[in-house]
Amino acid sequence: MRQRTREIDAESLRQLRRAAHASGNSAVTLRARAVLAFFEGRSYVQIRQAFGFVPDTLSKWITRFREAGVAGLRGERPGPRVAPRRQQLLAWLPTVIHESPRNVGLCEDRWTLRGLQELCEKQTGHVHSLEAIRVALGKFGQSWKRAKQTITSPDPQYAEKRGHWSAS
Repeated sequence: MRQRTREIDAESLRQLRRAAHASGNSAVTLRARAVLAFFEGRSYVQIRQAFGFVPDTLSKWITRFREAGVAGLRGERPGPRVAPRRQQLLAWLPTVIHESPRNVGLCEDRWTLRGLQELCEKQTGHVHSLEAIRVALGKFGQSWKRAKQTITSPDPQYAEKRGHWSAS
């Protein structure tokens, strides 16, 4: 998202100029120069040509500078390595995957991603994507594969009646 306003207080501008002209960390210096160019009135196109930052990246550094000053340009953002909702899914999943879906009230013989998704929503209140559940299953050495559709019959001569299709 592009920043529309180019207002900056004098002290922040002084710090930004100091960082832009410093000889220390080259990544921080480059970011500071690009952000300074923005506050000095250069367009996103001009900044992209001069520094190689695409508008989204430039916008990110401008936002970080506004939030944390020059420290925000260092790219250090503390936070958990795994999102809390993902941690919750990883903690919940082993409690159910070794049970039959019928034990928890589902009318299925085997777990499906959609069945796990619905149960997770009922028990935890969070809706996780089918892909998130599939990836989480992989973390426990489990995999989910779509069941193959086969047509069978209790008739003892079924294979013979099927003819050449019986090889498939």
